[in-house]
Amino acid sequence: MAEVAGPGQLEPAIHELHERVWKVLAYGSSWLGVIYFSFFTLSAAFFEEAVFSGFVCNRIGTRMGWIAALLLTPLLFSLVHMPVMNKPTALLMLYAAGLTYTAIRLLSGSIFLAISAHVLINIYVMLPKWLLAWLHFRSLNAGD
Repeated sequence: MAEVAGPGQLEPAIHELHERVWKVLAYGSSWLGVIYFSFFTLSAAFFEEAVFSGFVCNRIGTRMGWIAALLLTPLLFSLVHMPVMNKPTALLMLYAAGLTYTAIRLLSGSIFLAISAHVLINIYVMLPKWLLAWLHFRSLNAGD
């Protein structure tokens, strides 16, 4: 039967996991790094959807048709993310996300709804990282 770890035993594991998750990201594992990375992750949705669901989708749609725009826009969205997320499963998830944002944009006619969906997905992806950061920094401050 597995033993349940006590509070004192979890802290080192939380700190190690926090470092493994956040240190590899662009701004590091400090509070400032967490805030910067979070800001850029959430604000990226505005820029990316303006470019992909807006400009790219419209260009492809007017030149090749809207079905082509629906299928090619997420492909370009995935390819742009390849340097950072180059695993096949990540690229498939990015394609599915891009397909969702493009479909929302085309079906609703609203880039705002595509941006909102992208922000919500980014929040969902960031929640475990934020929880880990909160536990890490809370335990550091508890010693003060």
